[in-house]
Amino acid sequence: QTAIFQNAWEVLDADDEVVERYDNEPVRIHCLFRQEMEHLARRAGFEIDAVCGDFSGHDLQDDSEEMIWVLKNN
Repeated sequence: QTAIFQNAWEVLDADDEVVERYDNEPVRIHCLFRQEMEHLARRAGFEIDAVCGDFSGHDLQDDSEEMIWVLKNN
């Protein structure tokens, strides 16, 4: 799956008025399924040490917002 990601930040003053705005250019990203990443990692010669659902090391769940891979080079 491919998606286009674009974001913007606004800086507000004490009255919640926008005083600055930063816009990023659109970035095309490719979303990987877990099985696809496992296959690619192994084909590239890596051993899968862990797959986490966040940067704190919690298990990957269906509702995890991240998919963090810890790989070892064989």
